[in-house]
Amino acid sequence: MASNLEDLIKQAAAAAESAPAHLQEAAFNQAFSFLSGTQNPQAAPARQQPAAKSRAKAQIDPADEGGFAAMLASIDSSSFPSLNADTPLLNRSLTVLKVAKDEYGLDGLTAPQIATVLTDVLRIKTLRQNVNAVLDEARREVARSRPGRSVLYRIMGDGEKYLAGGSASSARTTKKSRAAAPRQTAKAAETKTKPGGEKAKKPATRRSGRPGPKGALGELIDDGFFAEPRGMPQMIEHLSRTKGHSYKVTDLSPALVRLVREKKLARDRDGSSQYRYRNP
Repeated sequence: MASNLEDLIKQAAAAAESAPAHLQEAAFNQAFSFLSGTQNPQAAPARQQPAAKSRAKAQIDPADEGGFAAMLASIDSSSFPSLNADTPLLNRSLTVLKVAKDEYGLDGLTAPQIATVLTDVLRIKTLRQNVNAVLDEARREVARSRPGRSVLYRIMGDGEKYLAGGSASSARTTKKSRAAAPRQTAKAAETKTKPGGEKAKKPATRRSGRPGPKGALGELIDDGFFAEPRGMPQMIEHLSRTKGHSYKVTDLSPALVRLVREKKLARDRDGSSQYRYRNP
């Protein structure tokens, strides 16, 4: 038993050496309590955390257990005046990392340790899994390493800028915000409005040199072709020979009806009951 006690004392003393000088006594007491699983009767009456079970879950690595124990022994909610349950977990976690580095010389904490501080000191119940999740998404704000069983998170310059409001966190880039904007369909492109509210017109389709049936007949009217009555076969043959354009009866018939209604042409039936078209 004596030998075991001596070993515990040596381990606690070694752990306390990593803490700042003014905190080494408290670190020794906390380390001894942690290693032995009991309260050291000589422990200084420094601030005792009521949630000892929660603190034990921190899984402190031997290299920094004394420093973290010293931090828990002396820290209180006054170190986090602006944090509350409504503060985003990323902000809370980064603030704990910054306080640990600036005030206690601990350049890095694990997610269980951060959760312990938030739960025991700030009385904001926090799960280590949630701390892991937000810090793993903060690619620029923290650095990661694994010296022991848990990932060690260290606050970086971007993390301090984020706390100061100087930069946006990469963790805030959600899948939704990273998703590409939907591609604009052809129909949407056609109906896209101009700044004045007017709908943009669909670009005109490039046509070949062949005019439409009505346009071709209009050229014949302008050329004086209908100075004499003309039948459909004569129109088709003339357009093919002189204009180089081929039209069918079904192409010209609707156009001729429209021209008659517009009084640009007149028509009469010949002896075989076929229409012959002329100038009105």
